[in-house]
Amino acid sequence: MKKLILLSIISSIAMADCSYKINKLERELSYAKQYGNFNRVRGLENALANVRAHCGGSSVYNNDYYTRKNEIKDTIERLEDEAERKIDRIEDKLDELNDMKNSMSKDEYKRRKAELKAEKNRIKDEYKRQKQALKNSYKY
Repeated sequence: MKKLILLSIISSIAMADCSYKINKLERELSYAKQYGNFNRVRGLENALANVRAHCGGSSVYNNDYYTRKNEIKDTIERLEDEAERKIDRIEDKLDELNDMKNSMSKDEYKRRKAELKAEKNRIKDEYKRQKQALKNSYKY
């Protein structure tokens, strides 16, 4: 019984130490991002990943938290890639339109160009809205 209590106490201390380390690294990471220190950001992200993976054993709560956090980051990256592909296609259409500029009326050219730019802006706004909704659904 004493061994079980001792093990429980040690485990609690280790988890508290892990939380402290994680909080400290996250704070440092936010500072590095704020000041544009990209090399420090990469290093801190690696350190944070290592602490999360190896510190204090596994905790169901911590694993669920970080699994969800990573899922959201992956979803945001996927949305960003998709938005970039769509914007690239619109940029290609704008280039094609520019090549055909002399073969159409000025009004037609302006109308088509405005439509493509509006579509491009709509895609950007939609991406920002979806990204913000994901971040709001799970603060990290």
